[in-house]
Amino acid sequence: LDDHLTLEIQTNYTAVKSRSSRYEVDEALATIFAENLPSGFPGKSEGWTWRLGFEHHDAPQTGRPETGGLRRASLGWFQNSDESDLQFLTYSLDAEQFFPLWHTKRTLGVRGFFNRVVTQNADQMPLARLVTFQRPDELRGFLNSRFHGLGVVGVSLEYRWPVWVEKKRDGEGLDAFLFSDSGQVFMETAEISLENFRYTGGFGLRFINSDRDFVGRFELGFSSEGTVVTFKFSQNFQYHSKTLLKGKDPSHRR
Repeated sequence: LDDHLTLEIQTNYTAVKSRSSRYEVDEALATIFAENLPSGFPGKSEGWTWRLGFEHHDAPQTGRPETGGLRRASLGWFQNSDESDLQFLTYSLDAEQFFPLWHTKRTLGVRGFFNRVVTQNADQMPLARLVTFQRPDELRGFLNSRFHGLGVVGVSLEYRWPVWVEKKRDGEGLDAFLFSDSGQVFMETAEISLENFRYTGGFGLRFINSDRDFVGRFELGFSSEGTVVTFKFSQNFQYHSKTLLKGKDPSHRR
C-alpha cells in the first residue's frame, strides 16, 4: 500500500496427518491413552485456508537493525475438504520493536505474538490443526510442536552485539545474542496467566554477509526439559519477504 504498509491476501491448501507410534508398539500412545485420545488422533485433515492480513514495518532491511519494528494482524478462515466438514476462524497478532542500547551496535529486540483458533466444535478440533509453538512463534529450548491448544501467546527478547567484523563496524561478521522466550498454549483465554507460562533462555551467533544482510544463526536453547541445538537460515524477528534468505516470512505456517 505504501513504503511501510502491506496488504496480504493468501490462500493455500494443506493436508496434515497425525500417526500412531511406529516403534515400541507395546508403549504406543493409542494403547497408553486409549480412554483419552485427542480428536483426530490418529487421523488426517485436508482443506483450504483463506487469509487476509495487514503489516506495518519500519525497521531497516539490514542484518543489524537498531530501530523500528514490525506490526502484523491477520484473519483466516479454514474449510475442511473431507467428510468432517471442519470449519474454524484463526486470528494472529504479532508486534516487534528494536531499541538501540548504550554501546554502539548493541540492540534489544522485543517481540510479542498471539494466535487463536475460534470454532463452534472445539471438541472436534483435530490434533494436527491445533495451535502450537513453531517457527516463527517458538519457545527456543523446547522442541517445536511440544505443546498444543486452541491458542498460543508468547514474548521473546534478544540482546545482540557484534563480536567480530571483517573490516568496518557494520560489515561482514558475527553477532552474538542472548535470548529469552516465554509463553503458553491454552484452550480458553481465561487460562492465560504467568503461572502457566513456560520459560526458556539461551545464546547464539548470527551470521551477517558483506551486504549487511542476515545469512543464518546458530543457537543453544535451554529449558526444564533439556537443550535444543539449532542452525537455521530464518529468524524469529524481522522477516524479509523479498528473498529466500534474510529471514524469510514463515507466518503462512500459522
